Amino acid sequence: MQYINTASATLDALAGFLAKVTQDVEMKDHQTPSLSISSASPSTLQHLKEIASLIDSGSYTKEVRCIVRAVRLTFGLRWKLTAPLLSAFLDFARQPGSEAHARLSSFLPKEDEHDMKVDTATSAVQIPAKHLFPELKIYCYLLVLLFLIDQKKYNKAKACSLASINWLKSLNRRTLDVLASRLFFYYLYSYELTGDLVEICGRAEEAE
Repeated sequence: MQYINTASATLDALAGFLAKVTQDVEMKDHQTPSLSISSASPSTLQHLKEIASLIDSGSYTKEVRCIVRAVRLTFGLRWKLTAPLLSAFLDFARQPGSEAHARLSSFLPKEDEHDMKVDTATSAVQIPAKHLFPELKIYCYLLVLLFLIDQKKYNKAKACSLASINWLKSLNRRTLDVLASRLFFYYLYSYELTGDLVEICGRAEEAE
């Protein structure tokens, strides 16, 4: 009985937290026009590449403010994300054929060939392998997760968020904190959207 009461209290606390924070975060995400990039600027794919370079630079120099800026800019582009766009970005940010690329790509819906007209002229140019820090991989997970939630593909979002959190647990880098906090929020949010928030409470109880 004590276990049930504890789990119930934990679930109620998480639900209350999400009810408040979800509204605050989603409102802020919608209210980012000042951070949005003008339609006259380069393509969305090019902007994502620039953000990836900013994350790469911040990871290399351990400048957390670079990661913060990258996340803020990303939410200005959130509503422009599409499956072909993300597929092209993954080709740029992760090595095609790698485990990470295959895993992330598996969460995206398959598009018809005529729908995949994205600015791929420069997508073959990748970030140097020596600078492929974990922050960029987490960023890729965050982008895919945002897209899945916005497309109301909640079960896929749940699977994507779980995969990202499981991988995140093995890391301990200060520059990951900003991305990790966003990822963890959407991890909880995806479980709430599927009605499976109790699963997280169960894992928390088992870990104690």
